[in-house]
Amino acid sequence: MTAQYLTGQEHRVKLNNAKRLLESAIELDSRFSDAYSSMGSVYIDNLFRRNSRNPEIAYSILDSGRVFVDKALQYNPGNPAALRLKGSYYQKIGNHKEAAKLIEASFKDRTQSFCGL
Repeated sequence: MTAQYLTGQEHRVKLNNAKRLLESAIELDSRFSDAYSSMGSVYIDNLFRRNSRNPEIAYSILDSGRVFVDKALQYNPGNPAALRLKGSYYQKIGNHKEAAKLIEASFKDRTQSFCGL
């Protein structure tokens, strides 16, 4: 089995395509929690890492991601992906206690959804 890796340019193109599609989804349904959460992931999980050598830009990107995650949680407070992303945000800014609380909550909500509780 061979591994496939994206070049930097290919990754940027895919991220830009994802952002454009998510923006369209939000335009069609401004209360689409999963689209906001996915957009938060683009910023928190991808763009932050890509810009980590420049802290000023990286933390600005991180804050932009937090705005999307907060919007996702506004429309669906139990959205497990958004809870995990918000936990990741807090971990990246050094608030490990809040990060652990949110990440734990994301698993709890997944378990309850999966078990039908």
